[in-house]
Amino acid sequence: MSWTAVARKDFHDSVRSLLLWGVVVVFVLFAGLLAFLYANYFFDVLGVSDPTAETVTFGFVLLMTGNFPLLQFGVGPVLALVPVIGLLLGYKSIAGERDSGQIKILLGLPHSRLDVVVGKFAGRSTVALIGIAVGFSVAALIVLVLKSIEPVIFIQFVVAVALFTLVHVSIGVGISAASPSSTLSLIGVMGFVGIFQVLWGATFFVLNAFVFEFSGQPPDWFRFLRNLSPGRAYDGLMASVVPRYAEYKSEIASNATAGAGTEPVGDAFFTQDWFGVLVLVFWAVVPLAIGYWRFETDDLG
Repeated sequence: MSWTAVARKDFHDSVRSLLLWGVVVVFVLFAGLLAFLYANYFFDVLGVSDPTAETVTFGFVLLMTGNFPLLQFGVGPVLALVPVIGLLLGYKSIAGERDSGQIKILLGLPHSRLDVVVGKFAGRSTVALIGIAVGFSVAALIVLVLKSIEPVIFIQFVVAVALFTLVHVSIGVGISAASPSSTLSLIGVMGFVGIFQVLWGATFFVLNAFVFEFSGQPPDWFRFLRNLSPGRAYDGLMASVVPRYAEYKSEIASNATAGAGTEPVGDAFFTQDWFGVLVLVFWAVVPLAIGYWRFETDDLG
């Protein structure tokens, strides 16, 4: 027996408990509705008279990342929803088994605790990837029928979304592994969302506005800390996986002026796209490792 057996069981349990179907429905509604609104209403904002498939597709990418002209949400739809889905997929993965007592049965089989952690991550990741694949396939079909689509850019974008989701599944499983109950695991997940989805960005925004007054470039320590959140790091992942997005960032940087609210990008290592990828690798590995360590040393009674 190994982690693969745990992963298969977890996936089958997800199917039976309707967890898989719930995730699929959420992604279909999320991506499909935004694709429909984009193709029918939002695309006109671009003001392109004879759009190419690349223009149409990249406009959708900008919408999903919160960079769409005149509709900049501050936090894009992907950043608002995907982390929450990934974390909720993971939070009961191991803690729920402890609540029900099933963890003792699972460990009574020839599984190590490492097998359980890795298997749970693999099982929940499979659920997330299926939901993403179905949801964004529906979105692609809608955009294709109503407008046109460039498949390479769209697939690159979906890969970036999938990787970002898996990072949060890993964090959720790590929190679950470290928690003695589902209630405490949920509190941990809510705390993570509150800190890194809400307070982190808001705190640095306020500091930038009232301490640095949007004049010039904030100090390096400020920008370094700000870039450590998964949400900020996602921008680097997008630029690394979607070359057209990297070009877009370069165009924005080259057109930037010293006007109010404009912050020079700079050449510091923590402003580079690869640093964002490295930050996400950290978030994918370290919380899961800490969760495993707590789970391994915990007395399950």
